[in-house]
Amino acid sequence: MRITIEHLDETSMFKKYKVLKCGIEFTETEKAVIKRAGLGDYIFFEAEQAMFSEAVNQYLVSRIVQNSGLKLYYADEVSRRHHEERLREALKTLKAAIEANSGPVKTKDTFEL
Repeated sequence: MRITIEHLDETSMFKKYKVLKCGIEFTETEKAVIKRAGLGDYIFFEAEQAMFSEAVNQYLVSRIVQNSGLKLYYADEVSRRHHEERLREALKTLKAAIEANSGPVKTKDTFEL
């Protein structure tokens, strides 16, 4: 997984937004694991954005694979930086989930507690 994070400023309808653009390139192996393990249906990241409704603020893994990342809009720099930190943690969690599901599926597991 290769990540590129950009900080941009955009104006829309006479209002300025602080934009956090995250490009995510998955390897073919990672895409296959996501599909096989059913990870595409999981919410990868939730963001409170100034210009969208609640429903749009939930990013499924399948959506970021399809769109090769995400673009988030904020009213101020503080919000953008806060969400960048959360996004970086979500990316680490996603990478760990992909790696945890990359091996063969165990048909039986015996253990003691």
